[in-house]
Amino acid sequence: MKNLIIFIIMAIAIPSFGQTKSIKRFYNKYKHEEHVTNLNLQGWVLKMVATFTDDEDMPKELIRKISHLRILTFEGGNAVTDREYKNLLSDIRKEHFETVITVRDGKEKFHLLIREDDEIITDAVLFVNSPDEFVLLSLEGAFSLKDLKHLNLEIDEADHFEHVKGAL
Repeated sequence: MKNLIIFIIMAIAIPSFGQTKSIKRFYNKYKHEEHVTNLNLQGWVLKMVATFTDDEDMPKELIRKISHLRILTFEGGNAVTDREYKNLLSDIRKEHFETVITVRDGKEKFHLLIREDDEIITDAVLFVNSPDEFVLLSLEGAFSLKDLKHLNLEIDEADHFEHVKGAL
C-alpha cells in the first residue's frame, strides 16, 4: 500500500517538472488572440505520427524523446511589447534556464534557452522576436544539444530554428 501511494504521488508530480510557469502563462495569455497560430502537442501524438510515417528524414529517435511541443506564432505583426519580451526572458532565466545562443539580425532577435537536469536537457525554448513577427517554440523531454541539432520540424513556424542549428 505504501508503494502504491508513493507511485501515485510521483505520477502526479513528475509531469509538472517539465512545465515552466512563465512559458505556460505567456502561451495561455496569447493563444486565443486574433492573428495567432498555436500548436500544442503531447509527446504521444508525435510518437504516433512517427510510427505511421515512412519519412526517412524524420528524426524518430529525437521524437521519442519529446514529451511536449508548443508553438505560438503571431501573423501580420508582433503584439508582444519589448517590455513583455524582456520580462519573459527574465522569468524564464529565474526558472533555471540558460541562454545557449543569442543572434541579432537587424531588428530580428533569436534566443535559444535550455534547462538541464544532470546534463540532460529537459526544456528547450526558441524565441524569434521582430517588429513583424513573434515565434515561441517550446520543447519538453529528455535530450541533448546533439539531438536538437537533428531537429527538423516540417512546419513554417519552425523555419527560424535553422538560424541557430548551425551554432549547436
